[in-house]
Amino acid sequence: MNKILTKIRFEKPSILLLVITLLIIGVLVFFLFRTGTKSLTLVVPDQGERWELGATHSILWESRNIDKVGIVLFRGEDPQWIARNVDAGSGQYDWTIDFGQDYGGNYWISVFEYPWHEDSLTSYSKKAFSIIPSDFFTCEKGSVEREWLYLPGDFDDLRRVFITGNRYQGDLGGLEGANAICQREAESLELEGEWFAFIGGEKPRETIIERLEDTAKGLEGIFVEALPDFEIEREEEGCYRLIAKNLDEFLNIFSGNKLVYAHKLSPSFFRRLDRIWLGRVNLESEESCIFLPDIALVFRLPERYSFSSTCQNWTRSESYVTGYREREEREFPQCFTPEGEMTDSVRLGALSSNSDGEKFFMQWGKLCDEKQHLVCIEY
Repeated sequence: MNKILTKIRFEKPSILLLVITLLIIGVLVFFLFRTGTKSLTLVVPDQGERWELGATHSILWESRNIDKVGIVLFRGEDPQWIARNVDAGSGQYDWTIDFGQDYGGNYWISVFEYPWHEDSLTSYSKKAFSIIPSDFFTCEKGSVEREWLYLPGDFDDLRRVFITGNRYQGDLGGLEGANAICQREAESLELEGEWFAFIGGEKPRETIIERLEDTAKGLEGIFVEALPDFEIEREEEGCYRLIAKNLDEFLNIFSGNKLVYAHKLSPSFFRRLDRIWLGRVNLESEESCIFLPDIALVFRLPERYSFSSTCQNWTRSESYVTGYREREEREFPQCFTPEGEMTDSVRLGALSSNSDGEKFFMQWGKLCDEKQHLVCIEY
C-alpha cells in the first residue's frame, strides 16, 4: 500500500505537467490557426435591398486578418468605385448615394482585400439590389448636393446646347451644311427639335449674333447643357446643368478662366471648348487678314495670315490659297501687319476658340484643314 501511495505521489507532478503542456499546445494551435487564416464576407447589401438616392446606407462586412478593403459597385459593366483603403476592422462603410447615380435594379456590390492583387479575398452580394429615386428629390436638391445649379426641363426659356462629338474641317457645306451637321448629331443623341450651328459667316447678317436674332428665341434664353445630368422618376424632363443665365455670360465662357469652368461644366463639354469653329461672332469680328498664331514662328510672312475668317464661308478645307503652292503667276489677297507692312496672304483659315494652361481664347486664327467641333444650339 505504501508503495502505491509513493508511486502516485511521484507521478502526480508529471501528470500535471503533461496536462499543462497539452493545454499550452492547444492554445498555440488555436491561435496559429486563427492568425494564419484570412476571411472576408459581405453582409449588407445581400437580400435584394432597395436603397434610395441621396440617402446614406451602411455597407457591412465581416473580416479576419485583413488590413484594408476596397468597395465597388457594378451593374454588368466596369466597376464603379465606392471607397478605397477602408479599415477592414471597422466592418462598415456609410455610403451616401449621389443624386447623379443611375437608378434601377440589378446592382451588385463587391468588397475585396485592398490593394487588389491576384490572391486578394473578394466577397459579392448574394442577391442584386436596387437603387431608387427619392420621394423628396428635386433638381434644386441635386443643385445643393453638386454645388452647381441644375434646372428642370420644363423651366421657362431654357436653351439647350451641346458640342459635337465629331470634329470637322473647314468645308462644312456653308452655314446650312453646319446646321445639318448639328441636326444630325442631335438626332444621334436622341434630342428632339430643331438645331442650328453657333457659327458665323462672312456675308451680311451672318455673324453669330445676327443669326441668333433670327431664331425663334432671338437673343434670349437660359443656356443649359442639352443632355440632363440626372433624371427624376416623377419628372420626365430631367435636370440640366446651367451653362449661362444669358447670352453675354455664354460668350464669356470662350474667354474665361479654365479652373472656373472645369468645375461648372461637364467634363465632355469642358474638354472640347478650345477646339470650336466660330467664325465671325459679331460685327466687331475681323473679316479678313486673320493672324495665325500657331504657325507664326515657323513660316514666312505671307503664310502667317489667312485672308478669310470663315474658310471662304465654310466651303474650303485646304490650308493654302489656290495656286500658291503650285507657284502660279497670280495675285494674292493683300494684308497689312500690325507694323503697317503689306504682305500677300496665302493661307486659308478661320476664327476659332483656343486655350492655354489658364484660360480660353475666343477668335483665334486656325487653318481650315484642322478639325474642330461645332457648338449646336436649340433653335
